[in-house]
Amino acid sequence: MDPTSPLFVAVFMVAILLAGGWSLFLEKDSGQSATGSYPRLGRSSESTAGDASHRCIAARDVHSDGYIELRDRKKDVIISGGENISSIEVEQFITRHPAVLEVAVIAVPDEKWGEVPKAFVTLKPGHSATADEIISFCRQSMAHFKCPKQVEFGELPRTSTGKIQKYVLRDREWGDIDKRIH
Repeated sequence: MDPTSPLFVAVFMVAILLAGGWSLFLEKDSGQSATGSYPRLGRSSESTAGDASHRCIAARDVHSDGYIELRDRKKDVIISGGENISSIEVEQFITRHPAVLEVAVIAVPDEKWGEVPKAFVTLKPGHSATADEIISFCRQSMAHFKCPKQVEFGELPRTSTGKIQKYVLRDREWGDIDKRIH
């Protein structure tokens, strides 16, 4: 099969998403992060592969030169007042704070905006920070609508392999609300 054909590109993209998602994209350029640019892997606004247990939907931008920029998993995108907020972008910024060891950002219900970002932060040993400090830190350089409205400190729930379980945080915050868009 010709590697420049649209069919090859589509099959390649589905294979990568089924085989392991982001980690295989990183092989393109070892210096790239999961939000870096990658060559022409498709043109739709979302890519879906596999059955429900292996599905990965990636939100991304397609640049004019045909490259794509992966933004976030679609289920992790926060829609606040009609604006899309990448949880990964907010998490990456918060980790720049000198007291922050790790962070997870999810959407929580909000009466006015529908959803707003909430950060769950684990601090480095021997460091301290307040919710107001973290929010102010974000507001210095990020668009204010992207900044978390709430910050909670503590250990993050993890799988046996160490991956942060955002679904546990979401379930706790959304409670009995059936629809995850308020």
